[in-house]
Amino acid sequence: MKKMIFMVSALTLGNALLSQSVLADTFQSTSNSSTTAAALPGGTEPGRVDADPAYDANADMDKTQNHQKHVKKHAHTTVSTHAPMKDKCPETKPFCWIDNLSGNMAMTSNYVFRGVSQTRNLPAVQGSLTYQFPIGLYLNAWGSNVKFEDTDATLELDSIVGWRGDIWEDFSYDLNLDRYNYPGAAELSYLEFNSVFNYKIFQFGYSYSANVYATHGVGRYYLFGINYDIPCQYTFNIPDVSIHATAGHYTLPKAAGDSYNDYSAWVSKKVKNYLFTIQWTGTNGRQHAYPIDSNHLFASVTAEF
Repeated sequence: MKKMIFMVSALTLGNALLSQSVLADTFQSTSNSSTTAAALPGGTEPGRVDADPAYDANADMDKTQNHQKHVKKHAHTTVSTHAPMKDKCPETKPFCWIDNLSGNMAMTSNYVFRGVSQTRNLPAVQGSLTYQFPIGLYLNAWGSNVKFEDTDATLELDSIVGWRGDIWEDFSYDLNLDRYNYPGAAELSYLEFNSVFNYKIFQFGYSYSANVYATHGVGRYYLFGINYDIPCQYTFNIPDVSIHATAGHYTLPKAAGDSYNDYSAWVSKKVKNYLFTIQWTGTNGRQHAYPIDSNHLFASVTAEF
């Protein structure tokens, strides 16, 4: 009985040892397979080496790297294509002709032109309308009530075509043809060429008419002026205050009166779309048209739109 028990125990021990050996071999085989799979490119085909004896690991690695480069390049291109377009062209505003239209209305206590009152020292209501083309060309219509001695003219309507612009940063010009029209007194109408040049604070003007004041004579007007925007520290921190001063010489034929000099100075203050002005004008009296060519002190307010 003891012998039989011993034989059964030995058999059981042998089976246990055999099982452990089989488990060890299985574990080692599994580890080797996992190691082989990890060594392959991508670790997805663990049996490829055994299946293809001619397999070149370096060549496959090159193909894999090229594939990865292609994938990266494609991915980069895809991101770039679908990325937000920062340089997208802004939407252009549709053209509207009225955007180039501007104008103003003014009330003044006296309408003075080159030192001589055109309303016999009475107030005037004035208006202007300008259409500016993009290339520098502009059209202007200007009007004011007037009062002349021994005429029926009560209204002045000027039709102007001109060209203006900048040549350098501090140099600007304005060249125009002005037709002075007087409805109800057409015999007074005449045409004049005007030019104004500005350089920094300085201004120079020249005007020419072959029929000045409808006298069939030549008239020339020369103008020199200064325009200066006063810094705020000199105006008690009040902005948009400017001063202006001009001196002119009007050469006239005898039929239009004597040649004379005129002078003017004014201060203006802009408040939003309004311009307030106080102005003084005078002449050297050679026109002999007192009191309309004497010293004048008047004020005006202009609304721009």
